[in-house]
Formats: sequence, structure tokens, C-alpha cells
Amino acid sequence: MAEPLTLPLLQMQLDHLVPGQGLHLATADVERMFGFNDVAVGRIRNFATGHNCAFAWSGTGLQFLKLPPRDARPVDLESLT
Repeated sequence: MAEPLTLPLLQMQLDHLVPGQGLHLATADVERMFGFNDVAVGRIRNFATGHNCAFAWSGTGLQFLKLPPRDARPVDLESLT
């Protein structure tokens, strides 16, 4: 049987994602790590923000999506021509 996912392991997995890559957590893992109460969403939001990720609920759990680096600047397409 596999060991349950821990917060340190989740942190490591999120930190190794490249922008645009995602990671899905099953509902049971979300409830075990972040709780199942009125403050759980705030915990998840803070956790995602701290790892430069967005998050969205799905029918089977929670999806994290790695965002571009905060200091990335948009490319001016006209300057490339």
C-alpha cells in the first residue's frame, strides 16, 4: 500500500511543476491535509498562492495549476516583427 500524501511531499511536487502543468488531489487527500470546514478554502488558497499556483475544484477533488513566474513580463508581439 502506498504511503499517504503529506504536505511536504505536495509542496515538493508543486515546486517542481512547470508553468501550465497541473496536479490533481483526490477529495480524500484534500480533506485529510486541509480539513473539511469553513476555513479549508482559505488554507488551500494560501497554499496555492505560496507555490505560485491556481486551484479549481473538480468532481473528484482539487486541481492545482502552476502559473508563470510572478516576475514574467508579457511578450510584446509587435517587437518581434
